[in-house]
Amino acid sequence: MKAKLKDIGQDTIITSLAFALLGLVLIMFPSLTIKVISYIIGLFIIVMGLIKIYNYYKSKGQKDIFNNDITYGMLAVVGGIAVIICAPIVTQIFRVIIGLFIIYSGSVKLIFGLKLNEISKKLGKISISSAVVMLICGLIILFYYNSIMVALGITLLVFAIMNLLEGIIYIRNVDTVYKKIKEDKVIIEEE
Repeated sequence: MKAKLKDIGQDTIITSLAFALLGLVLIMFPSLTIKVISYIIGLFIIVMGLIKIYNYYKSKGQKDIFNNDITYGMLAVVGGIAVIICAPIVTQIFRVIIGLFIIYSGSVKLIFGLKLNEISKKLGKISISSAVVMLICGLIILFYYNSIMVALGITLLVFAIMNLLEGIIYIRNVDTVYKKIKEDKVIIEEE
């Protein structure tokens, strides 16, 4: 159980570093990031479409009335081209997904912080504070339309720093949390 508690802190730190790196890239290269993301997604969809078209002809699908690979393939190629051309829409979708993920993470962290507050007021307050900042950052990403990539980058960086600090504090206090869990006989699901 103690190892599982440490894993939680380590996962938080790794996630934080990944988000910090993504945030820095978004801040330094916002226009390029939009184009690269759009091109990668668009090219992926086009390649998947071409594979479907190839498989249709390879398997002689034209004689199989249930084989719709040619249709899927053509739609995917057109869809991939649309994604490349419509980069601003891709940006909006990306923004919404990241915003919702941070709001979700903040909500989970808030619930965890409220539970942790029963074990340790100090750790609970830190976790709750971090969760509130995360929720605010998630809402900013979700609803802030101007300079979205820079705002997204700054918000991700703030999220990463808060999450990193909490992960470090949590790992430093895992023995206290473990001891309190054993004393209070708190049930933690084993995987």
